[in-house]
Amino acid sequence: MRRRKNIQSIMNKRITRRDAITTAGKIAITAVVAGVVAGIGGYFAGGGGAPAKTVTETVTKTAPPKTVTKTVEKTIGAAKTVTETVEKTVTKTVTVTAAPPAPKVKKVDVAFWVGNLASPYWISCKDGAEKAAKDINDYFGKEVLTVTTFDAKDDPAVQTSQIESAIGAGIYEAAVLPAVVAEAMVPAFKKLYDAGIPTITYDREIAPEGRKYRLFCIITDNVDAAARQTETLIKYLEASGKPKPWKICICLGHPGASSAEDRKAGHHMVLDPLVEKGDVEIVYETYHEGWKRELARATVESVLTKNPDLAGVVCSNDDMALGAVAAVEGAGLEPGKDVLIAGFDAISEAVEAVRKGKMNVTVAQAPKIMGYWGVYAAFLHVNTGWKSAVEVIPSPAIVVTKENVEVFAPMVEPPRWDLWKKYGPTLEEAFPR
Repeated sequence: MRRRKNIQSIMNKRITRRDAITTAGKIAITAVVAGVVAGIGGYFAGGGGAPAKTVTETVTKTAPPKTVTKTVEKTIGAAKTVTETVEKTVTKTVTVTAAPPAPKVKKVDVAFWVGNLASPYWISCKDGAEKAAKDINDYFGKEVLTVTTFDAKDDPAVQTSQIESAIGAGIYEAAVLPAVVAEAMVPAFKKLYDAGIPTITYDREIAPEGRKYRLFCIITDNVDAAARQTETLIKYLEASGKPKPWKICICLGHPGASSAEDRKAGHHMVLDPLVEKGDVEIVYETYHEGWKRELARATVESVLTKNPDLAGVVCSNDDMALGAVAAVEGAGLEPGKDVLIAGFDAISEAVEAVRKGKMNVTVAQAPKIMGYWGVYAAFLHVNTGWKSAVEVIPSPAIVVTKENVEVFAPMVEPPRWDLWKKYGPTLEEAFPR
């Protein structure tokens, strides 16, 4: 009996040990799993946050909202790697700055005159005026400036009649014009003044007694430019080796036009001292109505008949210089070599003649700039009351020869605010947005 009880006791002890081992194993495994779970939970609680967590940020950017998804790998303990995917929705607040309203301005109608649209030079003046209107209207985003062009045809009677018509129309706030003949246009300028129409002259100035009727003048320094033109021709004559005295013909412009008189003065500033030295002989000099090519051609043909050894022709504009080229070629001579030729204005045909060597020199005025500045100044004056502090605003003038014929053009294209701002505010300065 005691033996059976001992056996049962031993059996019970064996079961208890197995159960204990089993229980202990369960406890250990549970502890390990709990530890791992606790570790992972601790990571999510204190590390990267829960999966698919949405974070909202407000930033000021000009971009639409977007969701950014990124994957992050982190190691927990020695061997466990957890992969976390986080979606980050970024709400971007777009800050929109509205364009400032365009400055308020009065609409301006400008009466604009040219000397004679038969000349490419005056077409360039008109082009400059129209470009000013386009640029100003584009700047304001609407039509605030119109330009009406009148062709004076180099006739003071025609220009006077047109001025009277413009005054009678009652629609023009400003006038921009050349005085086709300085003295003859004074009464018409007074009519503009009496009508309360502010007037700006360009290219050809009114006679001194009429200047109280205009605001100011935009013009080439014709005396200086003609002197530089003539000096350049003399340098080419020196280089040619032609014997002295050099026989020179001078083709002057329209009689009574201020630019014609000023260029005449510039030619003589250079030539008169050479005449006194015996280096130059002026064989013929005359004015030409309307600065016309065909009249200058006839002049040079006549001079060549009497002076086949003519050395050079100095012309006060390019149309006349091109007439001289035709006359020289008609005489069987080579223009630019047998007879040297100087022009003035740098119209496209003359520039090409310089490029080909048929003309030796021209002067690039800036007709587009004069037209542009004149119209802009009128608009500026009507809207702001601005007036030039000087009587004359000079426009650029560049002597053009074969050496610089390919590079001069940009220097005489409008608007050239870099030059204008010496005398008045630019468009953006006067009307900031």
